[in-house]
Amino acid sequence: MSTRIGGVAEVTESGLRLPIYDYVSNTSASTSDTYIFKLGGSSGETVCTVAIVYTDNTKATILTVTRTPHL
Repeated sequence: MSTRIGGVAEVTESGLRLPIYDYVSNTSASTSDTYIFKLGGSSGETVCTVAIVYTDNTKATILTVTRTPHL
């Protein structure tokens, strides 16, 4: 999807398109990170989860990124 901003520049939407949230928590393991996005604070409703898996424990190279719910 493309949009004109101020009639000048064109922007292409990409990325994870996170929903509105006001709290995020992170859990790290040796080869993964999981981010949980919530609306309504720490005990609120989970609106999105992003899981990142790395090829090894250096976390230098990402293997997969998964967003739930999927777009």
